[in-house]
Amino acid sequence: MSTEDEDIINNLEETEVEGLVEIFIRMNDEEDKDYCFQVSTNSTFKDLLKIFDSLPLTLAPTCFQNLRPIGFQVSTSPGFLTASGGLLFDDDATNKKYLVNVALSDKIGDKIWPGQLIVPKWEFNSTAFLVIQSIFLLWLYTDLPDFISPTPGISLTSQALKAGAYIAKLLHYDDFADLLLNELLTEESKFTQSLFFVFHVAKIGFLELLLYFGFYRPYSFDILHIFTPAPAPIDKETLRKIGWTGARKVSVQDYKSRYRDHQTKKVGSLLKAKELGLFEKIIYGGVQLKDGEGWNTPLPTEDDKGAKSNTLDKLLQANGKFILNYDYIAHIGEYWETNELDVLLAKKDQCENEEELRQLDQQLNKAARDFRSYGPLECSEKVTKIVDNRMALR
Repeated sequence: MSTEDEDIINNLEETEVEGLVEIFIRMNDEEDKDYCFQVSTNSTFKDLLKIFDSLPLTLAPTCFQNLRPIGFQVSTSPGFLTASGGLLFDDDATNKKYLVNVALSDKIGDKIWPGQLIVPKWEFNSTAFLVIQSIFLLWLYTDLPDFISPTPGISLTSQALKAGAYIAKLLHYDDFADLLLNELLTEESKFTQSLFFVFHVAKIGFLELLLYFGFYRPYSFDILHIFTPAPAPIDKETLRKIGWTGARKVSVQDYKSRYRDHQTKKVGSLLKAKELGLFEKIIYGGVQLKDGEGWNTPLPTEDDKGAKSNTLDKLLQANGKFILNYDYIAHIGEYWETNELDVLLAKKDQCENEEELRQLDQQLNKAARDFRSYGPLECSEKVTKIVDNRMALR
């Protein structure tokens, strides 16, 4: 991906549209790549496939999987309740125990809580695997020691030296060409040939590891686009169509660090935080939830008579257990909008020129992105009580 494409992705303006639900999708099977998307409440899981069709990136775990997933699963691992009332994904997010299969025809809004994690299901690409292994085996065969090889003298290194000598002669670098040819004619000992081959095997093994563990994920091995067309460039309109927000969920450790810095700056010092009774929250940053809580809370059905009464007040009376409900999710969002977003929006009337407006827009975009990534850093008294009750059960 080019630097220009990265800039477009990173600087895409935030938009709030009615009838949308925010979801997170895990890319590359890496916990630090849980990206946030806004999709229609009526969208199906099949509609999510356009994300993978639109982005010219390898979003699969390795190049040994197809670029497009064959389906999706919803992560129902309970998660981590933060000290400020947010809900993060935990280390068990992709544990098979907590992955629930969904049909491509299912409506997203019927199967997940807002902000829940969706995990793509990847199909093994046997063609790519066989082609890559064949290339590596052929490469190894050509570099077999001459005293073992049925076809000595065909190593890629030898061919490269011959090509180099030919080009050097064309450019009238005769001395250099002779040097390369002399290198070819020099007969190496069996030990030297064997040592070179062992080095070559190690090199191939290293390349295999890079591909197997996904450290290197080429979008296409046809880098010159001789057999396959070049992917379309990324633009803002494409990103908007797929619901890109530019945010990704942070890890529990990242949140703890951010929350500690925020609270310490707010009260002045850790000593002052301890005097105010905030020390435990700053140290632990929240609490790991258990089965039946958080993202593991069953979704209410239309026939569930208790769904409407599952309010914030009822959560306060849940004996400390954190049973997620829509009222709680709405309350978290409304509190953030009132106490942070609206405060920033109110400053628009005070902007005296376009530069100040541009800077304010950047602040608004960053605030929205941080909220999606970290969750809230401040919360209401009710949410504080709910978090305190749950942390007391730890």
